[in-house]
Amino acid sequence: MSGWLTGKADSYGSGFQQGERGYTLLELLLTLAVIGVLFALITPPLANLYQRYELDIATHTLAAQIRSEQVAARAHHDTHEIWLNKFTPSYSVWENRQLKSSVRMPIRIEYALGYLETTVGTLRMGPTGVTTGNGTIRLVNQVGQEVSILVYPVSGAVVKSEVVP
Repeated sequence: MSGWLTGKADSYGSGFQQGERGYTLLELLLTLAVIGVLFALITPPLANLYQRYELDIATHTLAAQIRSEQVAARAHHDTHEIWLNKFTPSYSVWENRQLKSSVRMPIRIEYALGYLETTVGTLRMGPTGVTTGNGTIRLVNQVGQEVSILVYPVSGAVVKSEVVP
């Protein structure tokens, strides 16, 4: 039995008994090649999964921001606005004509048509709860997955679709 199992050192002091051998270079290279192939097969699905997650989080954040501004407008009895940039997926949040924040979505996310549809450019939430500006915000990532945020007229209800492959 080998020295490392029995706890006894052999006469060579290396842990191997006479006649035992280690792995050959060919066996090590073959093992590395198999690991490399498995890694190559797993990487693209993981990248797609990450981009799907990134798109889902970006649209969830925008939908939550719209809902939050609707509630804040009613609670504070003032006007809140979200201005969506027409060509780059970014937006700014305004309260009583003062800029609160600006948000740029991740670089891999675009508008589905390459630009924002005109009816959704500015969402204005008044103190009475009425939202002006409505329509659909369609976002797409680099692998073609798409999500829509629909803002209904008058009620201002915000509905986010699931990611479509």
